[in-house]
Amino acid sequence: MYEGTRWRQAAEDVKGLQTRERTLEERAGRVYASLDGVHVPLHGEWRELKTLCWYEVERIRPSRSQNHHGVRVGEQSNLQAKETKYYCDIQEAEQFGHLLWATGIQNQVDAYDEIVFVIDGAVWIWRLVEKYFPKAVHLCLRQGAGKSWTGTMPANISRQLLKPPLEPTPRKHTNG
Repeated sequence: MYEGTRWRQAAEDVKGLQTRERTLEERAGRVYASLDGVHVPLHGEWRELKTLCWYEVERIRPSRSQNHHGVRVGEQSNLQAKETKYYCDIQEAEQFGHLLWATGIQNQVDAYDEIVFVIDGAVWIWRLVEKYFPKAVHLCLRQGAGKSWTGTMPANISRQLLKPPLEPTPRKHTNG
């Protein structure tokens, strides 16, 4: 059986989810997700391959600015992804939403203090995030280098936009 199918079945099993909810240990900090799509040729037609990545972020020692022929190129971040898990499939957005939910449950993302989606302006992505993770933070990337995002997003989502970078939340310490 395809592993994603097992995850989807587990993510839709009400009794199993209730049991999971009672035993789920909270995780301090943030977990991130990125979703995107790319068109690929498949059997004589173009189909959209949808991708999903769940990950955490850690602070690293900042690197020195790199110069290319005397001109500074780009900014160097002091954050990097870790614990990355990738998933992809060629299917309609609604079915891909089941994979988004199932992998979220599988990776226990609902145990974190905060879920942050780093996404572009594709409407299908915004709708899936709003449907499956309505309390998540949406961090919208600009489409294309140096171009402002000009797409239309649902009005009830635009209130959640933040500007990068989001740094890791310090871990909570409990006595006990």
